[in-house]
Amino acid sequence: DGGEDGGEEGEEEGEYDWADAFVYEPRRRCVGLATMHAALLASQLGRHAEAEGAIRSFGFRWRLSPCVWRAARVPARKVPPPAGSGLRDGCPVRVYPDAVPRETCEQLRRAFAPGAAYWSETRYASASAEKRYFTWYVDLASPPSPHEDVVTRLVRRLAPLAGELAGEVAPQSAEWWVHSRGAGRGVGHELHYDVEEGALEAGGEVLHPLVSSVVYLSDAGDPTLVIDETLGGQAGSRAYLVHPAKG
Repeated sequence: DGGEDGGEEGEEEGEYDWADAFVYEPRRRCVGLATMHAALLASQLGRHAEAEGAIRSFGFRWRLSPCVWRAARVPARKVPPPAGSGLRDGCPVRVYPDAVPRETCEQLRRAFAPGAAYWSETRYASASAEKRYFTWYVDLASPPSPHEDVVTRLVRRLAPLAGELAGEVAPQSAEWWVHSRGAGRGVGHELHYDVEEGALEAGGEVLHPLVSSVVYLSDAGDPTLVIDETLGGQAGSRAYLVHPAKG
């Protein structure tokens, strides 16, 4: 009797629920992602009332203003702003047209072209799912070397511009990474705070860089959005958009 009872219990515990495996579980995984993409698409198309319902379903209380989405669709101005210019006094964003020398820009465009070896060697296509990206460190306090790569030389060239925003504190090091997004075909990049992730994961300490920068290697793609919102503070009240411009 004991053997028979054990067998019956084994069958019950191992019973396969095909509906859950092939219907309900895939739906649970897909609905949230599909809803997020629907909200994104509606916002990009200017259908903000439609997007709001999807956004509220996640429990969010705040969203980007429709004027931010409209500004993101406006093409970049034909005449670039003066080097280092901001929109107004106290603006935290600066624009430096042609900050990258033309020859250096072309070298980087070849190194990071869509079919370049860099993407496969760093497994970029699966980096987001694996929560793993390659970043690179530059010691600005050390003297330059004749054997430095092109990106390190560029970082050293741009460091004085970062110093203008950092005030009296001179940058001692830099971390850089690269992304590739299909113009008009991507979903952009999630809003985030730049932080030292190692310190955050190790002890919960939040360390921000002195300056964050973005270098475009093409005139296509989405603009960079900066919001005056701090970690743990109130929702942002101002937003700054900089459209792509090579170099």
